[in-house]
Amino acid sequence: MALNSRSSIDPRWVYHNRNVGYGLQLADIKIFSSNVSTKVYDAVTNTWTGSDSIIWLGKARIQSVSNSTSTNLADSAYNPTTVQHLQFQISEGRNKVTGVTAIPDLRPGDKVVVTNNPVDAQMTKFTFTISNVLQNSNPWERTFVCSIDTELDPTVV
Repeated sequence: MALNSRSSIDPRWVYHNRNVGYGLQLADIKIFSSNVSTKVYDAVTNTWTGSDSIIWLGKARIQSVSNSTSTNLADSAYNPTTVQHLQFQISEGRNKVTGVTAIPDLRPGDKVVVTNNPVDAQMTKFTFTISNVLQNSNPWERTFVCSIDTELDPTVV
């Protein structure tokens, strides 16, 4: 048998380490599909009608992305804003939406709400927008990037 004839990573490694990533997911989140939501805002009554389509309910790991802030220069003369980018990771087989365990088909524009974060409760006051869905070599996780305008008053969201 040749010296380099077998992979340096045992094929069982993938399944053996599935729970490592999940152990780092401390926040509870909901993901809403922007394509199936039937919510409509009525400016006259200041109310929403219809319903959201929750496509993910479960744990997530949230971390800042390097160079994670940018300034909106197009409107900076009128309304300077700072947009922060955060990376989210969710685990395969951990979706708590009834009848669904798989990771959903995430799309840019989908909304994310942090319902509980024991490390940073401030995150529960914002609605995040998925800006990029990334793939990775770990088949047990899905990584995606969200953007948030940190200049918005979180009490109004």
